[in-house]
Amino acid sequence: MFELIKNIMRSRSLIVVMGVREIKMRYTQSALGVVWAFLHPAVMTFLYWFVFSFGLKLQPAGNAPFLIWFFCGFIPWISFSEMITMITPSVVNHPALIKRTLFPSEIFPVIYALVSGFGHIIMMVILLLLLLLSHIPVTWYALQFFYYSAGLILLTIGLGWLFSSLNVLSRDIGQLVAILLQVWFWATPIIYGPELVPHFLHWVLQINPLYYVVHGYRNTFVYFQPFWNDGVTAIIFWGEVLTILILGGFVFKRFKPEFADIL
Repeated sequence: MFELIKNIMRSRSLIVVMGVREIKMRYTQSALGVVWAFLHPAVMTFLYWFVFSFGLKLQPAGNAPFLIWFFCGFIPWISFSEMITMITPSVVNHPALIKRTLFPSEIFPVIYALVSGFGHIIMMVILLLLLLLSHIPVTWYALQFFYYSAGLILLTIGLGWLFSSLNVLSRDIGQLVAILLQVWFWATPIIYGPELVPHFLHWVLQINPLYYVVHGYRNTFVYFQPFWNDGVTAIIFWGEVLTILILGGFVFKRFKPEFADIL
């Protein structure tokens, strides 16, 4: 684990260079360019807002505007989903780099976290505009964004190490991860509120690390609640993040010497 972290720290410049290159490739090879970074989340948010706000007439707790409430939960989810989707095939997609014995392949999750972070910032700008238009104040609680986003990135890096290494051994992992993300989306109160979950199933929410982050974003921008109010869930979340980081790092380091031979 410490060896992986040292390699990441030593490769800071390489991470930035490859991350910037990925961002440029994503947005400069299309006619609309960076507009897609605004357009995709905006269209998805509008569709969910229209269906669940006007169609099913869902009302969040505290009479919060549904559009703001939903977007606060959708931002961390779409970033997490995008990062996992890009990281899982990252080793398989770069065989030429992997076969270079000195290339630190453990940096791929960090690179794609950086790439996704660009879109995350754009969505946060959209959220701030929505807050201003809805006359919802941006308070000092907004600083909690850095706390929750850091937890999200660490969770993703651990899962990225795990999934990307297992995907080298079996390409079925990529398909399983796609199914897992679909199930995970509906198992997380992003569209619906936690109050709609039966009380005897609330323990499932507590062990869902994405619930902690989604709920944290809403506490930050909608309900103005400090992160230390939910100490038990925080302890569970960080325990899971640490466990996933250690497990993902162990599995990645175990199979890393075999990557070049398999590819």
